[in-house]
Amino acid sequence: EDHLLLGAMQGIAALWSSVAGSLKTSRYKSARKQMEETFSFESFIKPVLAACDYDSKLAVPQVLEIAAQLPCDSHFRDEVLAEIVNFAPDLNLPGLSSAAPAAQASELERLSQSLGPAVHCLCLWQCEDALVDAVEAAMQVVDENFGGGSGAKTKRKKTTRGKKAASGAGMHPIVALWCLQFVLANNPNGARDRIL
Repeated sequence: EDHLLLGAMQGIAALWSSVAGSLKTSRYKSARKQMEETFSFESFIKPVLAACDYDSKLAVPQVLEIAAQLPCDSHFRDEVLAEIVNFAPDLNLPGLSSAAPAAQASELERLSQSLGPAVHCLCLWQCEDALVDAVEAAMQVVDENFGGGSGAKTKRKKTTRGKKAASGAGMHPIVALWCLQFVLANNPNGARDRIL
């Protein structure tokens, strides 16, 4: 049953993504409103997650793809961010750098499949600053652990953020670097332009 439900959700997500641009125009305002009411967090997203009985939202990318098209829900956003911060890769930095090319590719593919929809979702909600704060905090920990911290800090544009940088203190360095690379390389919803 879960397989059929997730397959149907994948179809909904693909269809919505294909018409998302049109639905943002005034011409289709009523259609967008109807979509948002039909697939809202309360009436659709949360019941589906409960029905699938998944502990992790990262395990259900179809849900994240649909949620990304809805107006941001702050509680859901914080849960998604927390799962990204707490995600544990199979390899550490030394292990990844010394691993065989096939193992490196496998780990990067796992990161892409597990984290890509979640990061994309945050960017569509224009919540990438909370993610970048988490990345920044994680990189500061790495810098301190490897004897850095000369006092020089890289300054970036100040913005209003939904979460404090401390929320990323537990983010794994590989996850932090992957998330930053994903945003910079793909520029989802103009996120790269907003953080630089």
